Amino acid sequence: MPQVLPGSEADDAAPDGLSDSDLALRSGTSAERVRLLGRLGILRQAEDGTYGRADINRIRLAEALERSGISLEHLGRGIADGHVSIDFLDHLWPEPSAFVPGRTIAEMARDHGLAWDLVESSHVRLGLARPSPDDPVREDELLVFRAGQILSGAGLDDAAQVRFSRVMGENIRRLAEAQVHFFDRTVIEPMLRAGLSQQQVWDTVARMSPDLTPLFEGLLLWLYRRQQEHYVLQDVVEHLENALEQAGLGRSRDPRPPAIAFLDLSGFTRLTEEQGDEAAAALAGSLA
Repeated sequence: MPQVLPGSEADDAAPDGLSDSDLALRSGTSAERVRLLGRLGILRQAEDGTYGRADINRIRLAEALERSGISLEHLGRGIADGHVSIDFLDHLWPEPSAFVPGRTIAEMARDHGLAWDLVESSHVRLGLARPSPDDPVREDELLVFRAGQILSGAGLDDAAQVRFSRVMGENIRRLAEAQVHFFDRTVIEPMLRAGLSQQQVWDTVARMSPDLTPLFEGLLLWLYRRQQEHYVLQDVVEHLENALEQAGLGRSRDPRPPAIAFLDLSGFTRLTEEQGDEAAAALAGSLA
């Protein structure tokens, strides 16, 4: 479920039974485009002509395919002829985060007392697309604005927030990328090699998603808490040691100088020249 703030504009999450204009507002597009996608069979219209929240996924996929050079007409024809199906999206992300109707990022930043430069740079450092002031706000972004407001109120300056967002964005991005690549290589590619069609594979993945997604998110939170516990205790120990030493009740900590190691991957240049960048990148990723 999308994370929203109590009492925020997103308390009334996008329901099913959306009109074309409602769906357009929730997905950040136009009603004309929604109607086009409906005519092409890319969206799933109910008998009364309305749409469901899951159609937000379909709009986002259609936009991604169009950016990659695939026309909406070809996608619609492939769906109509039974060559492809995007029904798996309804199970992969059953509760997509919608846009908050009538609210822009600049307005949300102003309401939370955040400078636009900080909001813009934080999005980029978190690994998200650079926003424009007039961009609509997604429901799952409201928590970020609230966090920025709390951190600023606690005295954390803009530079500290920028550093923190850079570290968080880079590490979460790498984790998400690694998860997708791992799943692709260990689950999807073996099924394709076994003779399953692309559609059969995605349908299988969609059926697995309701179990795998909360499992992975639970493991991620568990590991973060365990790591956080370790480093909090380590930090507390260091501070207490210093306090006791200053009071003459303890001994100074033995210095532990840092160690630096260098690792050279032999033949990497030759591998790149002979097998290409993709093979080299895969090898470097495995080494890391």
